[in-house]
Amino acid sequence: FSKSPTIMKAVDLKIFGENDTIGNLLVKYISFIEKVDFIAYDIVHPLVNDLIVRIAYKENNHDEISDLIVKTIDYLMNFLNNLKEEWEKKNQ
Repeated sequence: FSKSPTIMKAVDLKIFGENDTIGNLLVKYISFIEKVDFIAYDIVHPLVNDLIVRIAYKENNHDEISDLIVKTIDYLMNFLNNLKEEWEKKNQ
């Protein structure tokens, strides 16, 4: 995490080795959370699989944002695992 270099009171989270797939999922699901004022991601260069997620959440407390990211990832992993299990059951 680092403070966003913009005039917006936000933090930037750099995620290395990932692309639009993870960026879209995180932004989509975190945007539903009421106290998130802003969330978006950017890939600085199309040939480099690194993304920056910018979040403005409450007071931009590092622990709260970390918790938010972890809970979102856990939710997405559970959702995708359930989807996979249902798919496997129906396609045996």
